Amino acid sequence: MLDSNPFAISIWVFLSPWKTHEETYEDSSHPRVIISTRSEDDRGCESGVFGDGLAAGFVLYAQPHFDDNGVGGDEEAKKYGIVLEYAKTGNEVCRTLVGFNNNDLLVEEGQWHHIAFFATPIAKEGYERISLYINGDLAERKAQESRRLHSRPESKTTIGRYTTHGGSSSISNFDLDGRIGMLSFWETGGPPLYSTISKRTKIQSVSDEDHVVRAIMRAAFDIVAIQELSLEGLFVREPTLLYTFDGHQAKKVTHKLNSKSRLVNEVMSGRNGTIMTDHVEMTSFKVAA
Repeated sequence: MLDSNPFAISIWVFLSPWKTHEETYEDSSHPRVIISTRSEDDRGCESGVFGDGLAAGFVLYAQPHFDDNGVGGDEEAKKYGIVLEYAKTGNEVCRTLVGFNNNDLLVEEGQWHHIAFFATPIAKEGYERISLYINGDLAERKAQESRRLHSRPESKTTIGRYTTHGGSSSISNFDLDGRIGMLSFWETGGPPLYSTISKRTKIQSVSDEDHVVRAIMRAAFDIVAIQELSLEGLFVREPTLLYTFDGHQAKKVTHKLNSKSRLVNEVMSGRNGTIMTDHVEMTSFKVAA
C-alpha cells in the first residue's frame, strides 16, 4: 500500500501511438492509466472519469487533449494531459492535479516522459501538500490540503491498468497501452513501513521537491546512478523501492528499453537497496510500444 505514508513517486512513461493499438477504443477520450492505488471504499470520493462508485487512494493517468482539430490537434502526434486524481478526507468528489493548463506540459505519443508527484505533510496538523511535475516542470500544486484518504491495507497497487469496481460506467478496464520505466518510490514520512527513518529522503519544502525531481531526471534509466544519488552530495537518498520493469538486474550500469511488445517480470528493489522478493507479488503483463 504505497499511499499510506507521505511519499514521492517518479516514473517514466511511453504512450504507444494510438493508430498502432491492437484494440481501438470506440471513445477516443478514454484515459490511459499509469499507476493506481484506487480501491472501493464507502468513505471515498466519486470520480467523474472512472465510474460512480466511491473509492479511496489515487490514480495517475493520461487524458487525451482536445482542441478545434480533434484529439491533440495533430494526427501524427496525439497529445495528452497528465492528471493525478485522489480522494481526501471529508470530500465526496475526487480532487485532481492537472498537467494540461499549460500546453508546454502536454505529453505526446511515441516519446518517453518523466512524471513525479509528492504528498508532503506541512506545519498545519492534518494537512499536506500535493505536487505534480511533468518533464521536470511543476504542473500544479495544492499547498494546503486535508490529508488524503489512502487505500485500504488489502488494496493492491496496479501499474498500467485500473479496473472499475461498479457504478454506471460501461468500461471495465482502463489500460495504459504503452510502457513504464524506472518507477521510484520514496517513503518520506510516517511510521517506517518499507525503510528505516534514518535512510529516508527527507522532504519538507517545495525546493526539496524540485531537488528530487532534478536528481532523478538526471539519473534517468541508469540504475547505478539512481542507487548512488546520495554519493553526489545530495540530500536525496536512493529510492525506498525501485521497479525497473525491463528485466535487467541492478548490476547493469545503463540500459535502454526496446519498443517491442513482450511479457516482462516486475523487478523490485528496496529496504535500502536490497532485493525484496519476499515482499513482492511477482507478476507478468504485456506492454507494447
